[in-house]
Amino acid sequence: MNVIQVQKGGNAYVSYFDDHAEQAPQVTVHFPTGRVNGFFDVSQHTDADWNRLLDHAVSPILDARGKHIQVAYPVEWLNVYTRGKGVALINNYDAMLHHHYTLLGLVKYQKVPKNRILARVNFNFYMFRDGDGVAYLGNKGTMRMVADPGVVISGDPCWGFCHEVGHALQMRQMTWGGMTEVSNNLFSLYTGGRMGNASRLKAQKNYASARKNIIAAQPPRSFLAVADVFDRLVPFWQLHLYFSRNGRPDFYADVMEELRRRPDAGRRNDSIRNQFEFVKVCCDVAKLDLTDFFDKWGFFWVGQLTVDDYGKYKYTITQEMVDEAKSYVAKQAYKKPAEDITLIED
Repeated sequence: MNVIQVQKGGNAYVSYFDDHAEQAPQVTVHFPTGRVNGFFDVSQHTDADWNRLLDHAVSPILDARGKHIQVAYPVEWLNVYTRGKGVALINNYDAMLHHHYTLLGLVKYQKVPKNRILARVNFNFYMFRDGDGVAYLGNKGTMRMVADPGVVISGDPCWGFCHEVGHALQMRQMTWGGMTEVSNNLFSLYTGGRMGNASRLKAQKNYASARKNIIAAQPPRSFLAVADVFDRLVPFWQLHLYFSRNGRPDFYADVMEELRRRPDAGRRNDSIRNQFEFVKVCCDVAKLDLTDFFDKWGFFWVGQLTVDDYGKYKYTITQEMVDEAKSYVAKQAYKKPAEDITLIED
């Protein structure tokens, strides 16, 4: 028996994890003072069930779950923005997460997790990456962005969800210091595009600014030295565009699967070693010598660099590190790309 001194009302959640979930013993949980709120399950329920659950909710927060998502939003705003549209809302969330998992390689390699991303209400901050997913402020404007099925997949609302969930899914091997607000936005661009949204890099003219601030910079600089995280994102997205246009739309799926097979190459001030591992993996997956592309974008810049990325990273990038990466690729005897990938845009 667990004795809990209840100070305030709220929904109770029980997390029960096991490495072999299918064989884990079932447990019975009983709350003597609890009342059943119910939850919406898109695999079993209809929009009529959705309305019924809203009408009979005993809590001010109602949960709804799909294949990849679980939301916990206020009944007040679900009645305003989602009345009769529960199925559409959950299906749209599931669609966005399916695209995330596709880019991540989890669909191709049959590793889609059975657990769900949680999108929940909070009452203090506009939007942030939560421990289990993403949290949204429980006011009229924000709830419209996340509870209206037609709005959640469009423009800024779509970008916001994809961005914050991207933080929950980004891998350490692609998130060395300076990349925290970059590798997650690969998901934002990919999923946003799949949902019919225009490229933010194109709209913000980041291709031109990135070439000016990195490729044409004098003296030469690392792409990590540029303050604009969207400029830093350009070379990573260009790889996706190039390979998608040349019969390899699953390029990043293969890259991320390969990165999953190896540990991160270093932490904190040594995390820059992951950058060189990324270069080598990209060349191996593509079966192309991409060193000219990476060179232009400053991946082979040598020197000392301090990057402010939720803390200070002090990198010492040596010529030996660069030579080792270039030598590795040269030994593979890959062909060069047929075009200058740094010129590609959406």
